[in-house]
Amino acid sequence: MATEFARVANAPVLDCLVSETVWDEGIGNVLLSRELRNGQVACAVSFVDIYCLGVKDVIADIRSKMSYREELLQRLLDRSEYDEVAASYVRKLVESAVAYAHSFGLPPTAFIPDDAIYMEDDEDDFDDTDENTVIGHVV
Repeated sequence: MATEFARVANAPVLDCLVSETVWDEGIGNVLLSRELRNGQVACAVSFVDIYCLGVKDVIADIRSKMSYREELLQRLLDRSEYDEVAASYVRKLVESAVAYAHSFGLPPTAFIPDDAIYMEDDEDDFDDTDENTVIGHVV
C-alpha cells in the first residue's frame, strides 16, 4: 500500500475534510482524498486525538470512485459535520497531532500513510499562527 500511495502526490485533491468534533471535543476524523488518472480514489481517513494520543487509527485505501463516495464518504458525513479545508491544513493537523503525542513519548497508534497523499504540487499559503492549528494550544 505504501508504494501505491507514494505515486499520488500529483493527483488532484478530491475531498479534504475535518470533522467539527476535532475542535469541539478534541477528537475526530480527518479525510484527504485524491482522484487518480484511472478514475480510482486514493484516500486516508485519520482518527485524530489532538489532546494526547495523536493519530489513533488510519484507514488508507485506493478504491473505485463509486465505492469511495457511497461507502466511505457517505458514512463519514452521516456521523458528523465536516469543514472543507486545504490539503496543507490536513497535513499540518496530522503531523502536529503525531508530534504532540510524541512529545509525551507516545508513538502513533496507527499506520500513517506515506506523506505523498498529504503533499500538493502547489501548497497553498498556510497560516501557522491560527490557534486551531497549534496542537496542544487549542482554546
